[in-house]
Amino acid sequence: MLKYVKICTLSIKYALNRNIFLLLLDQIKEIMKSILTYVLTLIVTVSTFAEISISEKKALLQLNKSTNGDQWSTKWDLNAPVVTWYGVTIQNDKVVAIDLSSNKLSGKLPSEVSNLIYLNRWYCFKTRYLVRFLQKLET
Repeated sequence: MLKYVKICTLSIKYALNRNIFLLLLDQIKEIMKSILTYVLTLIVTVSTFAEISISEKKALLQLNKSTNGDQWSTKWDLNAPVVTWYGVTIQNDKVVAIDLSSNKLSGKLPSEVSNLIYLNRWYCFKTRYLVRFLQKLET
C-alpha cells in the first residue's frame, strides 16, 4: 500500500509539474508573439517614415511619367511611400539602386535622373534604356 501511495504521489507531482511547465510554455509563446509583433511594427514604422529628398522623389516621379509608368508590368503606387515602390532601393534616405528590368518601360529617359546623385546601380534588362542611360552619363 505504501508503494502505491508513493507512486500516486510521484504521478501527481509529475502531472502538476508538467501542467506548470505547459502553462509556462504557453506564457513564453505569448510573450514571444508580442515581442515579434512589436519588432515588426517598429520595422514597418521606421521604413514608412524613411524619406528621400524632394529632388530625388521628383526625379523618380518624372521617370515614372516619361516612361509610361501607368503601362508598366509592376506599377508604382505614387500615393505610397517611396520605399514601397517596386525596384527602388533606398539606403540612408538616398536612392542607391533602381531595378526596372522587364517592366515594359517606354518613352524617353528624363534628364531629372541626373538628380539621383547617390544612384550606383541601374538595372533595366529587357528595356531600351541601358545604352541611352549610359550615354547620358558620359555626356
